[in-house]
Amino acid sequence: MPGPVVFGALIDSSCAVWDTSCASGARGACAFYNNAHFRWRLHGGVAVLKMAALLFYLATYVILRRRRRHYEDEIVVFDATERQHVTIYDVDKL
Repeated sequence: MPGPVVFGALIDSSCAVWDTSCASGARGACAFYNNAHFRWRLHGGVAVLKMAALLFYLATYVILRRRRRHYEDEIVVFDATERQHVTIYDVDKL
């Protein structure tokens, strides 16, 4: 969902008094906002969206890390002089 639609709905949900249109009697602009509701809904909405984004980032990190471990091919190279164990990863499979 686009951000302006979500935040517009959050802002409109804290309206206490709506104006009406003279001609059609339809709901017009908000005449008075309940400031306590406005504050909690706006900041609460931002916090919920930030937490959801954090969860998606963490899930992506965990999934990609598992995939990397799965596709790593370990090639062991021994140096003849010092007998060191060196690991080289095949990056073509990442």
